[in-house]
Amino acid sequence: AVVLKAFNGNESIWRNYALETTALEGKFARRTLVAGSPIALAAIKDREVVKRGVAAKAIFQSGGLEITAQLMPLESGANGDVIAVRNLESGLTLRATVLADGSLLVGSP
Repeated sequence: AVVLKAFNGNESIWRNYALETTALEGKFARRTLVAGSPIALAAIKDREVVKRGVAAKAIFQSGGLEITAQLMPLESGANGDVIAVRNLESGLTLRATVLADGSLLVGSP
């Protein structure tokens, strides 16, 4: 359970920590969290919606053109992460942005 606790220190330091329990909702710990200590934002992450090695739908957008395909993620990622992916047909490796629905965006909208 998360317990709110007061800590001393400069305000500028605390912008890197979770100050409200809402900042932790739907998040997972990247590493062990120490009881009674403040939680650094770098110590938590969003739920991964794309898994390494599990093919995902990809959308390529450029201007008014939109193409969909299957890409193989080379790393897992959460919404907004930019990850390495491989085109299953060409073998080409490129970067894609993970979308909340588990699809990948390649190119710029």
